[in-house]
Amino acid sequence: MSVFQGYDGELRLYSATTIHTATASAYMEVLFCNMDFTGPTSRGKTEEEMIMNRGQFDDNSHYIEGSEHPVFQPMTFTFGCRLADTVNTQALCDWLSGVTTVNGRTIYGWQYDSTNNWGGTTLQVCGHTEHLTPQFEDTSKNRYRVEVLWDGTNDLGYRYEEVYFRPGDVNVTESENAVGISVTGKIYGTVTRITSFSSASDIMR
Repeated sequence: MSVFQGYDGELRLYSATTIHTATASAYMEVLFCNMDFTGPTSRGKTEEEMIMNRGQFDDNSHYIEGSEHPVFQPMTFTFGCRLADTVNTQALCDWLSGVTTVNGRTIYGWQYDSTNNWGGTTLQVCGHTEHLTPQFEDTSKNRYRVEVLWDGTNDLGYRYEEVYFRPGDVNVTESENAVGISVTGKIYGTVTRITSFSSASDIMR
């Protein structure tokens, strides 16, 4: 039996085709080296709240759905990588800083479209009711698709929709042997299992 190793992993940032489509057009790859990726495997669900008869449990006691906040609150994932003295490093730092052009190409986030009422992804509440994720108040903030995949006999991976990178959560770190970048992203959309990457073109080629 073989086990997944950190160096088998790859993370990709994806741009949408245009501002209001859910199709990936371009990606940037980040190969793992520090083996410090941490991310959720699923999105939260609502809590179950017990309703009793004046604080006493009886035959009429039952659960009701609690606040929907756990469904819509952003989840956190983190990763780090070492930086090489190449244009790829400049492009990666540009993308994470929130620019709209990388390597001469325009990148698009999974934005809210009030005309088509599309918010990027749909989150499910109470197992059946679906809600579109809303737009940010600051529409200049872009949310991107992020996919991570570990290569093996049975590939393991996850897709994170609508990831926002706050500028203050992207940091350059210096050590004796390398300069690296540590990144924290906030996931506002769905989390799904994948066994292969989304089809798109490499933005650096």
